[in-house]
Amino acid sequence: MMMCLTAVTAQAQTKYCTSFADYKADQWKPYEDLIPGKEPDSIRVKYDGQDFTLKTSDKEVNKVIKHDVFMMQIDKQLFINQRPLRDEDGGILPVNNFLRALPYKGDKLLVVSYKVTLGDVLDLVNIGLDVALLATGHTTWGTIFLATDLLLTNDDLMEHHVLYLVDKEPDQKGRYIMTRINDKYMEQLLRDDPVTFEQYYGRQKKGERQSAANILPILVKKGLISDYHHKKN
Repeated sequence: MMMCLTAVTAQAQTKYCTSFADYKADQWKPYEDLIPGKEPDSIRVKYDGQDFTLKTSDKEVNKVIKHDVFMMQIDKQLFINQRPLRDEDGGILPVNNFLRALPYKGDKLLVVSYKVTLGDVLDLVNIGLDVALLATGHTTWGTIFLATDLLLTNDDLMEHHVLYLVDKEPDQKGRYIMTRINDKYMEQLLRDDPVTFEQYYGRQKKGERQSAANILPILVKKGLISDYHHKKN
């Protein structure tokens, strides 16, 4: 089963940057300035079980979002463009649009990426979303972003996602070769924390162990990312 979430953004809460360097330097630009002299329409955010689509009713704006935006911040949540991202081997990710990103300690970005086909694993009831409410458009910012955060906290879904770090500048072709958070990375991270190390290796199967479901809570515990539940400042 496939799930879709849609919402119309409040533009005042939306901004973007065009590179990782701009993100680290906190060089964000207002969404309204995306195309000089043109006020863009509100963005619709759609999730299909693999990635997020960020679109408006304006084709010109959509083209700029797709090709020029590195990351969009909407109501304090980050959506990173997959186009320049590559896995640890330089391969293209199995997605086409935007992915959730989280600030990672040390001016890095944690990227939550779809890994394998969900099939029948994705169950809307388990995720706990009122799809009828979302589909009718009777949503609030709290509703839509509670929904996207439930994606991160739902183990069934996160078992099929893995984590990467954007931790270096792009190569000569403009590609960001990311660091995969895998057994090797976690062994280094937890070398002085035997209790959490044992917790991590409590998952016997490699795929489950290296899944976002297993690793995200550990990163929160280690203080590398903040709690990924949505909070208003």
